[in-house]
Parts: sequence; structure tokens; C-alpha cells
Amino acid sequence: MAAISSPPLFHPTKASMLGGSIHVLTGAIMLKHTGPSVFVCYLIAGVVAVFNATVYSELACRIPKAGSSYSYAYILLGELLGFLTGWSILLEYILGTAGVARGWSNMLDGLTGNKISEWIIQNIGRIGSQGDILAEYPDFIGAAMIIIMAVIACSGVRGSAHVTGVFISINFCGLLITAIYMFVYAQPENLSISVPSTVPGLNPDSPLPTFLPFGISGLIGGVAICFNAFIGFDAISTCAEETKSPNRDVPRANVLVVLFVTMITMTASLALAMYYPWYLVSPDTPFLSVLQDNLNGGPSSARTGMFYFIGCGCIIGLTSSLLTNLIAGPRVSYAMAEDGLLPRPCAKVCQPCQTPVVSTIFFAAITVVLDIIFGIVSLADFLSLGTLIAYSMASIGVLRLRYGPPPEEITVAKAESHLPSLNESPEKELDKGNPEEVILILVGSSSGGLSRVGQPGYLKSSWAKCISQNCIQNINRGQPGTGVIILVVIYIVLNAILIILLKSGSPEGIWPIWRLVFVPVVFLLIVLCIVLMCAFVQHKAPNPRLFRIPLVPLFPCVTLTVNMFVISELSWITWVRYAVWIVVGLLLYFLYGICHSTAAVEERELLARNKNTDYTDLDDPVSNTSTQKQH
Repeated sequence: MAAISSPPLFHPTKASMLGGSIHVLTGAIMLKHTGPSVFVCYLIAGVVAVFNATVYSELACRIPKAGSSYSYAYILLGELLGFLTGWSILLEYILGTAGVARGWSNMLDGLTGNKISEWIIQNIGRIGSQGDILAEYPDFIGAAMIIIMAVIACSGVRGSAHVTGVFISINFCGLLITAIYMFVYAQPENLSISVPSTVPGLNPDSPLPTFLPFGISGLIGGVAICFNAFIGFDAISTCAEETKSPNRDVPRANVLVVLFVTMITMTASLALAMYYPWYLVSPDTPFLSVLQDNLNGGPSSARTGMFYFIGCGCIIGLTSSLLTNLIAGPRVSYAMAEDGLLPRPCAKVCQPCQTPVVSTIFFAAITVVLDIIFGIVSLADFLSLGTLIAYSMASIGVLRLRYGPPPEEITVAKAESHLPSLNESPEKELDKGNPEEVILILVGSSSGGLSRVGQPGYLKSSWAKCISQNCIQNINRGQPGTGVIILVVIYIVLNAILIILLKSGSPEGIWPIWRLVFVPVVFLLIVLCIVLMCAFVQHKAPNPRLFRIPLVPLFPCVTLTVNMFVISELSWITWVRYAVWIVVGLLLYFLYGICHSTAAVEERELLARNKNTDYTDLDDPVSNTSTQKQH
């Protein structure tokens, strides 16, 4: 694929992150989760995104391959977990693109005084009602935009990156000017305004502060939705294979773009909360709708001008986000098809433009269907779940990378693995390799674990002095990093138990004795898992210039914990929908992917080759005997 440099890589990511949630979801978050404290949600979500973006940076530098989390999980965690991760990331981009397209048409409809939606309902009809899973009316405008942006995305990354660079600059200026206007006519008392009895889901006599009308649980639930605003920094990793210097460009762009988007979303949402009472904000077009009411400050002519200004800015921002998703999303399906887990035609690349055209068409077709029949709320409800699970896989991948076999050895083993023939002994097979590989294989196959002390992935020498030999042999059993992987599994289970303990029962009042006892115990066990991970030797950096995240294993473990706590605030219906998507993916994997994957095809070819070689040797005993005499 064509190589791209850091600046055009930076622009599409900002476009993807700034274009979607800030324009579309802010109103729904205020009305259902946070009230005027929505800007705090964006701050917390930004911190979570910084953790995940930093983890992504190390993986993108070590494995600069298109496909993002999928490629990392496939190489480091195996084919099945890799497929599930890629399937989840693909869901993220499909739903995100459909939601942005629906938001784009809603903005255009708002600018025309809802004439578009009224015409469609009168002449075509409804397919649902407000609040249903299905949208109120089919979105043909958004579907047309998806098709147009897909054509532009097929033209090549470099050209489309320049287009999004222009769009994101306009979008940024529009948000900044709108925020300044709202701050000028802001009413600070809106941050602590009393909640009227007409607001659904709230009790006017509730002891909760007016700044947090839904409480801490509502705030954390809002973080899970606000995190959608930061979905897109992994778009850098999906294009890491096409950058000139991924070791420099990817980490810098990942962190800077998250900080940039955090600042913009916080500023814009704070201005909105101070400018207009939060319970009157429209859930579909928050920034656009508040400029239509005479309740706002500022002269009427200024509000009218800002109405069209922010409307055009929103459309431009959503257009850039739509284009970015149509660049990054098909590269995930392209990477999966290249490994044989999806139909092979999706791995074809158009030579003139060097883009995965078939994957883009496949991706756009599914997105068009979802955009036509589903509304924004239905699309966004379970968008964060698959994303956070995929990001959590990336955190586990960093631990696997630091303690397990290096990705280079894993890749070589998958590509060049072969079985010994019937007439060859394991010793002769080892003789064919170089001496260093022979030593590694012999060490890995030895029954005792004492000789592995101090080696990467095994127990440190300082810890081995305090442990009996029997314990050392049990701990150092298996491949490098096996002990750490076991600790990671225990760590995840303990975090799940801690979340259940914290969320079970009523959050109000004094905790019962059993909870006061078990919560600290589980927390200490979680800390103990991290301490025990420190007892194992990490691999040294193969290249000192490669970016490596600090404080491993603490940093990826904390990232994993934060992701799990955010995931825990999503509704049960979100889990049901995600489970359906995973079941469909598993059916596809077991019916197609497991038989047509690159690893399975190569294994069958090697078995057939070795079988033919063995029969040839048995049919020619004279040649076989002369060969043995020569040795």
C-alpha cells in the first residue's frame, strides 16, 4: 500500500474522533446520564483513551501491520482470539460509520427545518417510532453519503487524507468559534440549575447535587458513551503499515490526538452546558437546536448566523469522520481476509490506487443497510462494548509481548512450522536449524525449570532464591510467559469479582459487613497479581529506538481494569446485542475461517508434502541406505 507520512496520518484520526460523538451524542448523554457535568465525562473518557492509546503505540511500533487490534491479537494471542478481536473492531467501525451517516442526515434535516424527514415520512412512510430499535424513517440521505465517501476512500489514502485534513481544520474552527460564542453569552447558574419535575427519570426531591443529577453511577455510565468520541485513535494503527516511520509517527500521533480531542470536547460541552439548560437540549442535534430558542443569550441575528455556521461545521465534521471510518474499517476486514478468516476477495488490492476496494465495498454495503433501518441511539448503545473489549485485548497483548515469545519468532513459527517425516528423528530435524534455534528448542523442551531461571518469560533469579526448587520447576513449566498469562487470567477474574461486589445491592447507605471485608481482600489480591507479574523477566527491546510503554506490568494492568469498570456500566441489552454479533462471528469462523485460514492451508500443504516425501523414501530403500552410509 502507499506510504503516508505523519501529518496526513494525524488528520484522519482527528476527523474520526471529533466528527462523531461531540456533534451527535452529547445531548443524549446530558439528558440520560450526566446533566451539566457532561464535560467531566469527556475528561475521564480522555484519560481512559490516553491509557489505551499508549498501549496501542507499543504494539503498532512492534507490529506495524494493517488491521490494528486484530493483527496484534492474531499474532500474540492466537487465531481464535484474533478473529474475535477483529470481529469486534469491525463492529465498531460499521456501527460508528452508520451512526455518523445518520447524524449527518439529521444535521442536514435540522438546517432545512425538518423538511427532509417530513417529506420521507409522508411519501415513503415510517419504519418505526421514536424510542424503538428501528429508526423513525429510512435514511436515504445518509446512505448516499456513505456511497460517495466510499468512492473517495477507494481513491487512495494520500488523497483522502488531504481531504480530511481540510475538513478537520474547518470543523475545529467551527467548534472553537461556537464555544467562544456560547461562553460570551453563558449563564454559569445553568451548571447548578434545579431540575423540574417534568424531566423523566429524575426525582426533584433527590438528595443528589444538581451538578450530578444522576449521581456517580450516571457519570460513569456517561463515560462509557463519551468514550465513543475517542474511538478512532486506533485508525492510526490500522495505517501503521503505510507510514514512513511508525516508531516515531504512531506514538506521537496517538497521544497528541487524544489530548487534542479531550481539550476540544471538554471546551465545547462545557460551553453548551453553561449556555443552555441541560434538560432542554435536543438529543439528536444538541449544538444546533439550542440556537433556535429565544431563551438563549445574544441578539437574534447573531443566533441565526451561528445556527447556520454550527450546522455547516457539524456537517463538515461528520463528513470527515465518515471518510476516516471508511478508510480504517475496510483495512480490518482486509487484514482478516488476508489471513483467510474472511472470504479471500476482501484481500484484493486495487493496483492503481493501492486500496482494498473489495473490502471497502463489503464494508460500505453493510453500513448502508444499518444506516437505513436503525437510529443513532440503537447504533450507539453497544458501540463502546466491542471497542473496549478489543482495546483490552491490546493490553493483554502488551503483556504477552513483554513476557512471551517475540512476535518475530511467533510469525516465523506459524509460517515455517513443519512436522518431522517418518524416517527422520528429532535430532536430525534440529540439525537443520541454526545452533541458536537448537539451544532455544532444547531449553524449551527440557522437563526441569531450574535452567530457565533468569531467561525472558521465566522467573527472575532474585525471586528464585526465595522459592523451593519444586515451585520453580512448576512456575517455569511451559513456554515463556505462561506464568504471566495465568496471572492475567486470575487478574481479570478478580477484577470482575470486585466490580460485582461494588455494584451489587443498593449503593446508598452503609455497606454490610461481608462487603466491607471482601472488597479490600479482593483488591489486595489484584495488587498481588501485579506484584507476582514483576517476578518474571521481560524481553529486552530488539531495537533501542522502539517505543516501549513504562511501568509494565502496572500500566497495561491498570488500563485493563479501567476498561472493565467502564464496560460494567453498559446495559444488559447491550451485552445481548453484542453476544448475537459474536455468535454470528463464531459461526463464520468455524464454518469458513478455521478451514480456509492461512495457517490451516499451510498446515495441510506441509502434511501432504511430508507424506509424499515419506512414501518416496520408503519406495527407494537403496537410495535411503546409501545416504545413511555416507553419513
